[in-house]
Amino acid sequence: MTSDATKQIWRVRLVHAELGARVVEASCEGGGRLLAMAFGEATTAEVAEDRARRRAARMLLETHPAPDQQPPSPPPTVEAPVPAADILKPEPLKPEPEEAPPGSPTVSPQAVTLTPRPSPPGPAVSESEDASEPADWSEDLALVEAQLERLGWDRNQESVYLERWLGYMERSRITRYQDLRLYIAALQTLSPSADPCTAPLPGQLQQPPPSRELLIQNGNTLLRQLGWTTDQGRAFLKRHFGHTSRQSLSDEQLMKFNRQLDALAVTVGGDAAPVS
Repeated sequence: MTSDATKQIWRVRLVHAELGARVVEASCEGGGRLLAMAFGEATTAEVAEDRARRRAARMLLETHPAPDQQPPSPPPTVEAPVPAADILKPEPLKPEPEEAPPGSPTVSPQAVTLTPRPSPPGPAVSESEDASEPADWSEDLALVEAQLERLGWDRNQESVYLERWLGYMERSRITRYQDLRLYIAALQTLSPSADPCTAPLPGQLQQPPPSRELLIQNGNTLLRQLGWTTDQGRAFLKRHFGHTSRQSLSDEQLMKFNRQLDALAVTVGGDAAPVS
């Protein structure tokens, strides 16, 4: 990976692999010489690569900091030549300094101007963010791997989801710890086998659930499509939910009841008798 702005080349290679352990080397080169190199170890190559990249980047920042912004130096003072006639003149006596009135502040003739110390290079981070962000993200990256395994997603499916959210094709592009935690929380809310092309994104507003009145109306429409009488619908409700009235069901049970009627209408068509 080459950066046009810094003229740096990143290289990553797998140096060791065995059951349950992977070691990845990440190095950064610039100007024909090695700038930083670090190793990362984890149970998967992806986590080991992220760890090695982060350590090498931190090492690069410590050994090659950005130049501090210094104020421009004042122009040199050029003294005018002293005429030869003035050299022979005796130096006039300097008047004695007047005493300052009592209570006035004393000013030293050689005052020293203190300039504020420049901040270290890097993005400005608030105290709260710096205190909550760990130096090593390995545990958080392991949580991401566990959630991807639960969802059944491979690296390509994860790239689709990340590109929809942040515009990145790789997880290693995430540079803010808050975004990583938000990514983990989003994965935890998804159901297994979720489609990365349509899965809800972090911070995306969820659609409000349908009202209870709308659920009852949808159920009536499905019962008419099946051609069932009130007694047939009540028998189906009793058999699958243990109630004789939909008013006794919760909103979640009403949605499940409608889904069962809808699936039954698709498979057996209208005028079908209630089946178990």
